[in-house]
Amino acid sequence: MESHLTCWRKGPFAALVIAAFLDSVFAYTDPVEVKALKSFHDKIGDPMNHLSNWKGDDPCGSQWNGVVCLPDDKDIKKQHVHELHLLNMNLTGTLAPDLSNLKKLYILDMMWNKISGSIPPEIGNLSNLYLLLLNGNNLSGTLPDSLGRLSNLNRI
Repeated sequence: MESHLTCWRKGPFAALVIAAFLDSVFAYTDPVEVKALKSFHDKIGDPMNHLSNWKGDDPCGSQWNGVVCLPDDKDIKKQHVHELHLLNMNLTGTLAPDLSNLKKLYILDMMWNKISGSIPPEIGNLSNLYLLLLNGNNLSGTLPDSLGRLSNLNRI
């Protein structure tokens, strides 16, 4: 009789584990953020093919290289891009203003690439941004005034 009770107690736990697994399987990346990443990808060159797995419409579920995601605060099935780690990938081209649509972005690390042009002023709309790491590129121009609105920014 005691062994049946032990088995029954494991049942609800197992159901929760299965439910959590199914939620993660059916999770999706915020479509606005997918569009922003695709726009960014269209504006850069990737001669070493580091971003060759940036295909489809679910960067979080497909684990695109350099993309780190976290679940939404209110809808755990919805994922947001939290970090972009594209360090030393020999990337070329310019920064897409659409990156400003990654509203939950906390870290943007694109150090030691060959990105050129200026920092788009729209980057100043990333209110959660903590680290903006762009050194070691071929950027030109002045820092946009809009970066002054980033109260969480710790390092640039």
